[in-house]
Amino acid sequence: MKAITLHQPWATYMAVGLKMIETRSWPTTHRGWLAIHAGKNEESLYLTDMYARAACLEAPDSPTVRALRPLPDPLPLGAIVAVGCLKEVRTTEALELEVLGTDRPLGNYEPGRYGWVFSEIIQCEPIPCRGYQQLWGVPEPIAEQLRHLIADRQQERAQ
Repeated sequence: MKAITLHQPWATYMAVGLKMIETRSWPTTHRGWLAIHAGKNEESLYLTDMYARAACLEAPDSPTVRALRPLPDPLPLGAIVAVGCLKEVRTTEALELEVLGTDRPLGNYEPGRYGWVFSEIIQCEPIPCRGYQQLWGVPEPIAEQLRHLIADRQQERAQ
């Protein structure tokens, strides 16, 4: 199984279903399940806190600001927090009119970028794991845990 590392809190936004599109400067041909890994970089937590505070000052009762508030504290770092099914990758220009809700402020939709569109996300208890840049292979014991999580979810839906 492949994984992608995201800074926090974006990894948790994906894990809890507030973010279904990950924006990147590069596309991928990979489709299917990806582990969502929260990197160890704590610097982005400070920057995001500043962003969230600014958003709250601008529109304290907006649906986006209300949705961003219930994140766990502390956020997990250096761990896989979810698995997601990558359905498609499109240019941000192609996604421009379709991106609504919390996805808009939680991504960089500047021209020339790519939106990785996920059709399903399954949150898991944080699984400590080292992350890497680009797409990377999850160690087999952890990949097996994640495959069981996916199978259990699919079985629940079938019932």
